[in-house]
Formats: sequence, C-alpha cells, structure tokens
Amino acid sequence: MYQLGLLLIKIIDIFSYILLIRAILSWFMTPNNPIYSFIIRITEPFLYPIREILSKVFRNSFLDFSVIFGFLLLWLLKYLVINAIFI
Repeated sequence: MYQLGLLLIKIIDIFSYILLIRAILSWFMTPNNPIYSFIIRITEPFLYPIREILSKVFRNSFLDFSVIFGFLLLWLLKYLVINAIFI
C-alpha cells in the first residue's frame, strides 16, 4: 500500500508539471505545434470536465480558470493520498 501511494504521488507530481507546461506554452505556441498538441491531448480529459463546470458558474468570463482549479484538485488528491499513507 505504501509503495502504491508513493507511485500515485509521483504520478500526480508529473501531471502537475505537465499542466504547468501547458499553461506556460499556451501563451507562446499554437495548437498546431506537435509538442503542444501532445500536451493538450494528455491534459484535456482532466481539464474538460472542470472547464464545463466553470463555464456554468462563470458564464461571462473570458478567462480560463480550469488549469488553476485543476491544480487545486491535484493538490487535494495528493494531500488525501499522503494522509492515507502516513496516518
């Protein structure tokens, strides 16, 4: 159980870094770039449901807060896994 928890924490950390890379690259690259397109394909299944919920809450917002809420969800998941392992 301990090893599985550590693996899950590493996966969450790696996915968090991929989200951060996506957020930074979105300012500089177009989706036509193969690297950025690959990152979008990896992260979109996670961000799409968040974006749908946020679009209902913030109807007139022009900003996409899904990455921020994605980070919050990953942080919460990591916190729960850490507490399950060490407590």
